[in-house]
Order: sequence, then structure tokens, then C-alpha cells
Amino acid sequence: MRRATSGIAWSIGDDARRRHMGGRQRVVGKGSPVTYTRARRVGRTVLTAVLMSTVGAAAVQAQGRSRFECLDPDKRTVSRIVGGSAAPRDMAPWQVSLQLDIDGRWRHACGGSLIHPSWVLTAAHCLFDGSGTLRRPAQVSVMHGTQSLSSGGARRLVERLVAHERYRGGGPAGQGHDIALIRLSSPFPASRAQTVQLQSRQLEANFGFPGACSVVTGWGSTEAWAPGRGRSDARRLPDHLRAVDLPIVDNATCAEIYPGRITSGQVCAGYAQGTMDSCQGDSGGPLVVPGGPTGWTQIGVVSFGRGCAQPGAYGVYTRVSSYIGWILEQTSR
Repeated sequence: MRRATSGIAWSIGDDARRRHMGGRQRVVGKGSPVTYTRARRVGRTVLTAVLMSTVGAAAVQAQGRSRFECLDPDKRTVSRIVGGSAAPRDMAPWQVSLQLDIDGRWRHACGGSLIHPSWVLTAAHCLFDGSGTLRRPAQVSVMHGTQSLSSGGARRLVERLVAHERYRGGGPAGQGHDIALIRLSSPFPASRAQTVQLQSRQLEANFGFPGACSVVTGWGSTEAWAPGRGRSDARRLPDHLRAVDLPIVDNATCAEIYPGRITSGQVCAGYAQGTMDSCQGDSGGPLVVPGGPTGWTQIGVVSFGRGCAQPGAYGVYTRVSSYIGWILEQTSR
């Protein structure tokens, strides 16, 4: 698919805050190679890694508006989802694989991000079948804790699927509100479940602004394709997690490519010349930017695009900060 019990607690204590602020996970300088280090893990009761707290926001804002520029596409060291190689080891530990029961076997269909040991954030279109009907929880499972789909990892069955109420299943790509939550039947162990932090409204000016560099991860197709060409070779899904870093594109520029389909609830990323992009199988996965108390901040969810890695056709992502209230409401039920 392409980018066609108790709730979450959001407060932390002073000691937890100190541990929460430790370590950045990515350092990028203009024209310099991208390097990755693992962020420090916070205590199991510290759940504000999901949503930036007031203290975290103040600390980040004090750093100033940082610009993380992507390298020239021909000189990049980060692997590509389309046409690239494996992601660095231990990258994106919050990444999950949404899998469907097809003929009695679990098969990768979409990506997602772990925002709490019991909750996954993904795209709404991943939860609907071809007829526009919301899938049953028994048809979906979640794999976490591995970069390889064929080995390792832990699987959880699903208790509840929650698609945004304004998303129309079976509707055209780019209809908006392409966001959903998955409540797991049992949580992943808190000691192993490293969650990603979600962007809040107050930090939009600091993270995810046009020109900033973002990273997308997933097990989607590694072959570029154009609309009308067919998708047979676009279904070559890799076994190992892949990544691509993409510059954020302002919505006005993106709207020229997708007239009448880009809203404030979406964010675009990519290169005018194409060459790198998310693709089929990456849907629902995280678009993250470096920075914030935990090292990375998720600003988008892979939603749709016109083909994959096509010139002038940017990828479109659901803007996480526009749905923070909805996420909090649903996870508190």
C-alpha cells in the first residue's frame, strides 16, 4: 500500500525530564555526511517521548531554529527507499511493519510508528480494503523490533483499529485526514519499546519547516514508477529496512503539483528532480526530522504521491501536529 484499556500519560517528573533530554540522535552539517547515534532510553514511565512537553519545547526553542539541509542527491550517504541500500543499524527503532493475513500468512502491507508500547500511528488508507471497508482487527498484526522482515522481531495482534472519522475509505488519494491508530492486544515490553516523539503545534516553526531535511523509513518498493506505466515492478519489496532523507517542500509549491488537494493538514517532501522518494509499502510510516528532547521528532505519516520518485511529483504526508488533539482523544479512551 502506498502513500495511496488505559490511555497514554503525558506528564513526567523532574528526574525523568533530565533523563528525557539526554542525547541527540543525528548530527547534520551543511555539505557534511550524515551520522547516526542511538538516543538514550528514557524510563518506562516516561511517555512524553511521544508528545513534546512544555519543558521539552522550551529547551528546543532555546536552541533556535535549526536548519538541517539534505545533501545533493548525487552525493548522499543515506540509503534510498527507491533504488537504495539498507538503513543504518539501529535506525528508527520505533518503526513497525503492519502485516495482513493473506492466505494464512502474514505479509507486509504498510509501515507505522510506535508512539506508546500499546499504540501505533499509521495511515488510514492502510486499514481499508479495496472495497472501502475498514478491515477487521483479526486481519492485521504488527511486527516490531527488527529491521529484517524475514527474521527477528516481535509480533502483536490487534485489539482495535481507529481510522480518522473524516477519512473516506475507498476515496481518492489525497482526500485528507489520512491518519489512523492501532491499539495492540498486548503492549510491547516497555524496556524495549522505544517510541518516537510527535510534533506539537508549538514547535512547527522549529521542526519541519520548508527547506529542513527529513528522513523517511520503510520496507516499500525500491523501484521508481510513473502513473500509467503499471506497478508490476513496483512491488519488489526489500527484506531490510531502508531510508531516504528528503527536504521539506512548502505547501504552495506542492499544491502546484496537486491542485486542490493539499491542505494545512498535510506536509510535502522530496526533490524537484525526483530520484528519491517513499513508495508502495511505505504508507503509514514515519517522516521524522532530527532534533527535540529524544533526538528525533515525527512530523508526518506517509500518505500518497504521483508515482514514486518522479520529477516534480513530491511525496505527500499527513501533518502530525494537525492531529495531536485527535491522537490524545483516541488514546485516552
